[in-house]
Amino acid sequence: MTLNKPIAPIEVINDLDGTGTVTIKAGEATLAGADVDGVSGTGVNVANLTLRDSRLQSSGAAVAIDATERYAQADSDVLAAGDVRLHAGTVAIDSGARQSTLIAKGGGVLVQADGDLTNSGGLIQGQIRIVDEPLSAGAVTVRAGGTVLNTSMPDHLGILFGAADDVVVRAGGDVVNRYARMLSNGRLDVEARGNVVNAITKTDGLNGGTPNIANVFLLERPRTLQDIDSSGSDEEPPTSPMDREDWMPRCGVSQNEDVILAPFPQLWICSGILLGACCLRPDDRDDPVDCRSHSTKHGSPTHPDPGGG
Repeated sequence: MTLNKPIAPIEVINDLDGTGTVTIKAGEATLAGADVDGVSGTGVNVANLTLRDSRLQSSGAAVAIDATERYAQADSDVLAAGDVRLHAGTVAIDSGARQSTLIAKGGGVLVQADGDLTNSGGLIQGQIRIVDEPLSAGAVTVRAGGTVLNTSMPDHLGILFGAADDVVVRAGGDVVNRYARMLSNGRLDVEARGNVVNAITKTDGLNGGTPNIANVFLLERPRTLQDIDSSGSDEEPPTSPMDREDWMPRCGVSQNEDVILAPFPQLWICSGILLGACCLRPDDRDDPVDCRSHSTKHGSPTHPDPGGG
């Protein structure tokens, strides 16, 4: 089944089901309260795609979306029995009345944004990387030319989850994980040309409602490997970067294998981190240090081997 209106907008308000493939081609496409299922594959090729309270899926194969300008998903699901590939100029996933999801049940999720990518309370989940796609580096791979923002809503956590493989995030700008989760049963690999910020913010505070960041740990010159392995610390974090080289926050571990954080200028770590080993790129290296999880005692940070081991 093919809906082809290269100039005129398409609005789908009824269900579309086909035992073959479903293909939507348009300048502007909107799914509003619709359920679209191409059992043998679902493809969308548009300039702008908007999903509102809808489901776009392939119950037997893969979903491929190419929106050259804007992709906006609100209270909607994108589901595939195989892989999910999403490319757009900008990507915005929002959860209001319910949580939006982007799930590849048997394959991988590859999300690419030429500009910014924002996940507000959505669940992005993959199983394993896409085998025939070189840009897919894990169960969930997120690549953005601008900033990646993974944040939670009052009723919905923003989550990136790799069920049986890595979670990989690349950004030309910042990577901001605000009161949200990036979890993997493989490796968590985050690299930004801007800052990497993992923050829990307090809103509606006593000081006029101004948000506060709790227990901020900032590394302006990331040179050390540190194991982050407990939940909360009685010690105060350093008040300036690298005040105490032996200070180590303790956080709840939910990461089974490696964690690589490779910020370009600086890294922010705040309370409530859900990470295992944290591997930082030295300033004089172009590539992240590829390290293994360590069992490091509090106060005794492990330093990376100069050879990258």
